[in-house]
Amino acid sequence: MKWWIYIVCLLPLLGQANQMAIEVIDGAYPKLSLRLEQVENLSLIETRSAFTLLTQQPAVSLSLPSNQACVAEQLAPLRGRLQVVELAWSANIQQQLEQLTTPSWSDLALQIEITSNSQSCSMQRLRLMFPSLRHFSQAWGRLSVSEKGAMESHGFVVMQQVAEEVIFKPVQPDNNRAQQYWLKYYRQ
Repeated sequence: MKWWIYIVCLLPLLGQANQMAIEVIDGAYPKLSLRLEQVENLSLIETRSAFTLLTQQPAVSLSLPSNQACVAEQLAPLRGRLQVVELAWSANIQQQLEQLTTPSWSDLALQIEITSNSQSCSMQRLRLMFPSLRHFSQAWGRLSVSEKGAMESHGFVVMQQVAEEVIFKPVQPDNNRAQQYWLKYYRQ
């Protein structure tokens, strides 16, 4: 079986790092992992996107510290493909989120802003738009908060890019391939 993993460190700083990894294994769905340890700003916003059908909806906005990574270029091979997204963040971010939101945080759409300070990037600013995390816990997805307070979610999505916005739409995966993903995940 041929496979490769590509990891981008979004903030290498004093043991806390935001990381993005893309894992591709022949015969399986590609997997995009985004692990957040540090954010510059966490706020509630009103957003319009393909999820809300042009109506405004409250969302959680997480702004990451600027970095050298060209995230748009790294995500390009995943456009239009069914994939697994693994999204996780630290207990510190989860505590901030729970203090900020009055409705359940898992019912709000999620926007992650990534800014690159590299002049060679085609896009210095990119917004990753996710549906509410409750979508991740439906069908074949998972959403969990650990005893320590860290959050982790997995969902099957299709990624589309419109200008500076990358939209992750939830989709129903093939049952057999999704089952293989979860069997491999629990074996690790």
